[in-house]
Amino acid sequence: MNKFDFIIVGAMKAGTSSLAKCLTQNPTVHVAEKELHIFNTYEFSKVEERISKLKKLNANLIGEKSPSYSVHPKAAENIYRHNPKTKIIWILRDPLKRSYSQYLHRLKNGLEIKPFLEVFYNDVNSDEGKENFYKNIYTRSLYSNQIKAYLEFFSMSQMHFIFFEDFVSNHSDTMQSINNFLELGKFSYNNVITNETKLPRFINFEFISRKLFGKSLIYKILHKLNQSPSKKMPFKFKEKQYELMSFFEEDIKKLNSMGIKANWLK
Repeated sequence: MNKFDFIIVGAMKAGTSSLAKCLTQNPTVHVAEKELHIFNTYEFSKVEERISKLKKLNANLIGEKSPSYSVHPKAAENIYRHNPKTKIIWILRDPLKRSYSQYLHRLKNGLEIKPFLEVFYNDVNSDEGKENFYKNIYTRSLYSNQIKAYLEFFSMSQMHFIFFEDFVSNHSDTMQSINNFLELGKFSYNNVITNETKLPRFINFEFISRKLFGKSLIYKILHKLNQSPSKKMPFKFKEKQYELMSFFEEDIKKLNSMGIKANWLK
């Protein structure tokens, strides 16, 4: 029976695309090129069909990456139903920087227009926002509960945790730790950083276009025309960084108590 050997479950805007690209440099590994999201609503036939196509590539290990799995309430259970022996890979990032990166992603796709601080504080305080686990830029950076949901089905020994900061600054050792986890042996990977957010030329125009046309072809054309290859919006709230990070302090301590040693509270 066709099974995924490993799945990169998140976190969103923490380097999952770059990690998948790196792993596919290894000829014994194949990671599905696009995010499949098939374990959010488990349909056995679709999973079988998708893996059958990937198996034709003759890779020893077949993997998938969809950051929505880190927060979807049924994903962990569905992955377990598919294969109780699946190896789970997490890449985690400084929660405030991850939140900001998700905010930029929403700007890019016409889903947001408000200033970052307003969105952040709203998401911290809004019960409605907390229930929307895809949209909320705050709760998607609270990793401990996401991991606990997986511990209901998988042991810690079936999960491997890396940090985006290590992936960038200590790439070789970080990738070797994944090789060891997947029992792949030594392989030299090139450092690949992909999926950097490029902002629209006109943010208001992008937002209005998305409101008017949704995901239609008209919007996709306007979206493409409005993208700027060079426009960036660096994080500019350093004077409030201590205050903003305080919202994540309890969660980071929970991670540390789970044996996931994060050094974001320096």
